[in-house]
Amino acid sequence: MTRPRSPYQRLMESEALSSEVKAERLRLYERYNPVSLQHNVNKATLALREVVAARLPSSDEPAA
Repeated sequence: MTRPRSPYQRLMESEALSSEVKAERLRLYERYNPVSLQHNVNKATLALREVVAARLPSSDEPAA
């Protein structure tokens, strides 16, 4: 049985890309930390929620 592989792994194993393109993809892959990226997404999501909540009328204000 073969081990599951990510789309990135399958792409890097394929013959469809030149070695130059694979080297560039590897540089990009190593540059980004998935945990750090997820942290930044969560942080941005919370900031967006705060902006939206600040624009919504509070529950104790009468409806217009």
